[in-house]
Amino acid sequence: MRQGAFQTRCSTIPQRCSTVATLFRTCSRPYTEVVQLRTLGGLKLEGAVFSQPRPLLMLTYLALEGPQERRHLAELFWPASSQPLTNLRPVLTRLKKISAELVEGDSVRVWTTIDNDAKTLLEALEKHQPIGSLEAYVGPFLEGVSLGSGGSELEEWVLQTREFIAGHVQEALLSLAEVEASGGDFQQAGKQAERAYLLAGAGALEPHDLHRVHTLLLAGGNLRAEEVGREALDFDHSLVASQVEARDRLRSRQQEDERPGLSNLPNLRTSFLGRELELSEVSELLVHPDCPLLSLVGTGGVGKTRLALQAAQELLTEGTFADGVVFVPLEALTDATSIPAVVAGALELTLRGEEDARSVVERFLEERRLLLVLDNFEHLLEGASFVRQLIDNCPTLKLLVTSRERLNLEHEWVLPVEGLTYPEEGTTIEQGESFDAVRLFFQRARRAQPTFSLTPKTLPAVSKICQLVGGMPLAIELASSWLRALPVSEIAGELEVGLDLLESSARDVRERQRGVRVVFDHSWSLLSEGERRVLRRLSVFRGGFTRKAASEIANVTLAWFGELGG
Repeated sequence: MRQGAFQTRCSTIPQRCSTVATLFRTCSRPYTEVVQLRTLGGLKLEGAVFSQPRPLLMLTYLALEGPQERRHLAELFWPASSQPLTNLRPVLTRLKKISAELVEGDSVRVWTTIDNDAKTLLEALEKHQPIGSLEAYVGPFLEGVSLGSGGSELEEWVLQTREFIAGHVQEALLSLAEVEASGGDFQQAGKQAERAYLLAGAGALEPHDLHRVHTLLLAGGNLRAEEVGREALDFDHSLVASQVEARDRLRSRQQEDERPGLSNLPNLRTSFLGRELELSEVSELLVHPDCPLLSLVGTGGVGKTRLALQAAQELLTEGTFADGVVFVPLEALTDATSIPAVVAGALELTLRGEEDARSVVERFLEERRLLLVLDNFEHLLEGASFVRQLIDNCPTLKLLVTSRERLNLEHEWVLPVEGLTYPEEGTTIEQGESFDAVRLFFQRARRAQPTFSLTPKTLPAVSKICQLVGGMPLAIELASSWLRALPVSEIAGELEVGLDLLESSARDVRERQRGVRVVFDHSWSLLSEGERRVLRRLSVFRGGFTRKAASEIANVTLAWFGELGG
């Protein structure tokens, strides 16, 4: 499915700004004061006598996804038509009759600047204004609206947008409930948690969030606590046992939140599975006096960022770093010289005039016991000199880096990150459930198909999928999402043919994680032409090769593998 642009800009909502958000900030039309698009709980154009569903549905798509090519719109709404552009013209004409400025366009694209309730709600949540703004959520996105002759791509867009909006409303309700619980209003907190649990339009709650809901319900004496507890136990989640324990847990969590020290770790809505050994190693190495820099190195999609964030969160909770833990995403950077300024921003430092960002960051960090997490460093290896400078001048600082390549610094410690463990053929149900790859598939599968279960019939196919992708978490998540359309056996069959199935159209997925081929293409782009030439020659081997064979076929030395990061 074509990627949308409907994304917002705060820690609990995906960070990349949408094209439409830019248009909303920069454009102002007189008619938007009286005509507004209502998409929550149904579909209505307020301020105009117009109710035809297809034009309003197209207007909704434009309002949320930004400017679109005419051909894409036509093929999206009339996928079975031999001349879809012919169908598009009268729909746009109907919209223009409402107001000449309602939709605009040129020979290639069409767009709108109309405001809508979904955007307004998400902007309020972005500004941390849940009280009052949550009342705008009167029902699921486009509830009860017929898609007419629109095909599966349009249906998937509606479903994902619905879950996207409801998911962030759900998170806002839970956060509000936890604030109310910290103030001692456990009964009201329980009501908010119940509302989050029952929220129409939202997908299945992650195990971590089920645990949060259960604790809030139990603390407030809500009768639904038992039902949620049974559901959470299906995921082997340990639960608080009594109302007193639940209230104590919420109070202690508030005390942890008030602990001084910097922290900007993103709020992760998915639970962390497995990797106990790697987590332990990361923690042990980061407190080792001889390890100022630890690099988590592995292929794209293998879970480096998720492992780093989990380790960082645990170290923060344990109070290992008195001055905090700061996360710095580098994915969007194209120039290594920008790294110091981005780090300064993450540290909430202000640069005045011509101040050098390197110097400002160094002065701030030179005596602080802090963990700095630099994520996605592989395309900025020229910036390793800045990392070395921090190591030299900030003796109590620790750095955790995720990268597809080593930084090749003298004081760098490297921890390879590989795929999750997966079973071989002939594994029993009891054995299969103990493998991290199978557990991840099952957990994500329940989001796509809540009734999915591991049985003697489904386990072989699940195991096959995990084997085919080498336990790669990204690939497993992408494969499991297809359960909405295909049985698990057919997913495994498609993967045996190729990896094109492993793509995501979810709007809150980072661009470089949108599919396995996208991950490969990005890694390939980082290589020199000489490295690509050698790898093309080595591609004749299946299942690995010896150093001697590599030397004979591709004329490479051991030093070459070291330079490549192997």
